[in-house]
Amino acid sequence: MVLFYIKELDYKNKVTFTIVQTSKEFRDVISIRKKVFVEREGYPPRSIISDFDKWAIHILAKSNKRVVGTITLVLDSEKGLPIEKKFDLSAYRGGKIVEIDKLAVLPEKHGTAIAFDLTAMAYAIARFWGAQKIFIFTLEPTSFFSMTLPLIISLTHILCHMTLFVNLFMPK
Repeated sequence: MVLFYIKELDYKNKVTFTIVQTSKEFRDVISIRKKVFVEREGYPPRSIISDFDKWAIHILAKSNKRVVGTITLVLDSEKGLPIEKKFDLSAYRGGKIVEIDKLAVLPEKHGTAIAFDLTAMAYAIARFWGAQKIFIFTLEPTSFFSMTLPLIISLTHILCHMTLFVNLFMPK
């Protein structure tokens, strides 16, 4: 079920961001994850896909119509969040929570704003969904977030110094 749509955003250098809605687009997500996590970073192939992918929201970044990055937003459900396999979130329960996961940008696009823009898009979707807390989990020291523990961000305090213009549309 599609909860909402994001109109494609055209950024400088012809970068667009879209929510994955087809099986072909999901294969693009897996392809980027494989190139970044398995081939470049050496993670095992089983680490690039999980049961959470079935109901997660995936966002693709395309530069000149070529897929160059992806990020996943997992909405809380009866199965919890992926981060709960490693950390107890019971102290943070109460209200809607989400997890931003598997940010992957092709190496030739490192140093651009694509990783930040993907994260901002995931944040905007989380806000639209009504999330009160967002969890970002990474173990990769060279990642966009450069950390080894989960980062817990209260959505009520973020974006006070950032402006984000996103066209969100409810489905008809």
